[in-house]
Amino acid sequence: MKLTSMEWVVIIGLAVWFAATLGYQCFLVRLIPLAFRWDVFRIVPSWHLYTDIPPARRLYFRDRDAAGQAGQWQEISLRCRVRPARALFNPDLFASDALFSLIEFLCDAVQRTEPPPPERLVKTVGWQGVWLRVASEPRAAGMVARQFEVREHPLAHGSEEARVYASEFLPLPGAKGAT
Repeated sequence: MKLTSMEWVVIIGLAVWFAATLGYQCFLVRLIPLAFRWDVFRIVPSWHLYTDIPPARRLYFRDRDAAGQAGQWQEISLRCRVRPARALFNPDLFASDALFSLIEFLCDAVQRTEPPPPERLVKTVGWQGVWLRVASEPRAAGMVARQFEVREHPLAHGSEEARVYASEFLPLPGAKGAT
């Protein structure tokens, strides 16, 4: 069986695509900036489900006591421990992935050309989900309110984080003396 030149072009094109896809899966962390720059039509897929992709957005919170003193910002990690079988089954990554999706929903609402007013923003699924996660973090005694903020972490090394959204101080559930 003799192949025509067009069949060879198709075979070589598919082989290059498959090699690029395999390389993207193996070196995902290093190739994300390159893929976003050159894969304009997004033809190289990512087969990782709930993978440990470096998040471009980070979630921080801080507490306030009854006297009005605000504490230090603390990061809520979007990563979980890595297991050898993570490519096959890693249920720990589901919670991180869900939180990351909620953060994306919140940031999409904030960054629209006409963002919703604050009273409507707090009713969105993204805001409610992020607040539930932030409010569930352990708190020190005497803390009555909590504030959260989402920061954009650029993929380029050496660049500064930029604030995407910051909430007001909100009373913590069950806290006494909240204002």
